[in-house]
Amino acid sequence: MDLGIGGFGAVVTGASRGLGAAIARCLAAEGANVVAAARTADALADLAAEWPGRIEAAPCDMRDTDAVAALAGVCTERFGRLDAVVNNAGIAPAGRLVDTDLSVMEETIAVNVIAPAALARAAARHWMAAKKPGSVVNIASTSGLKGKALLSGYSASKGALVRLTEALAAEWARHRIRVNTIAPAPSRPPPRLPSSTTPTSWRPGCARSRPGAWAPPPRSAPWPPTWSPRCRTS
Repeated sequence: MDLGIGGFGAVVTGASRGLGAAIARCLAAEGANVVAAARTADALADLAAEWPGRIEAAPCDMRDTDAVAALAGVCTERFGRLDAVVNNAGIAPAGRLVDTDLSVMEETIAVNVIAPAALARAAARHWMAAKKPGSVVNIASTSGLKGKALLSGYSASKGALVRLTEALAAEWARHRIRVNTIAPAPSRPPPRLPSSTTPTSWRPGCARSRPGAWAPPPRSAPWPPTWSPRCRTS
């Protein structure tokens, strides 16, 4: 598949595993240059080793908004251009709200909403100054479309991310900056993720026989069509 993105520069957060790693690999396979960001430095190094010179590891804590915003500059410095950012990083602490300290919800909002806003803003400032088009893709969740029990903070944050996407799409359209969101269904976390952080039904080894069962972690993921230069929607 040739999506016409050879030489493009992209930032992908949450790229150390799962969907984020799959997105980074697929972008690299299509000829794009990728800054892969996440907290897990070892996993990022392994990912970068698969695509030497094409994927750049950039360890980053999504709670540090200055470091997140700086990822846009990392891409332009390393690859000479920035064309897209993928806000994939997120956390989903589970539990009953009545038993949860509100600091947990604050952290969830910081990682799932404020960090994407910080990176999108930094990228948009770059594109506006250069008078060039760009694309932002925010990875939301079906939980942002319909809230789920035991995931009040996560559902609220992903709902906010969807609304943020809509607002920025309207605000930046005149600058030829497209802002879109994708709301994937739940998938099983990697085995190394501590099971205590997820609902029982998300733990590796758990399965459902009815429609809507948890999907396995993706081995690959296509470049979303909304990023392709051939797509004119926003």
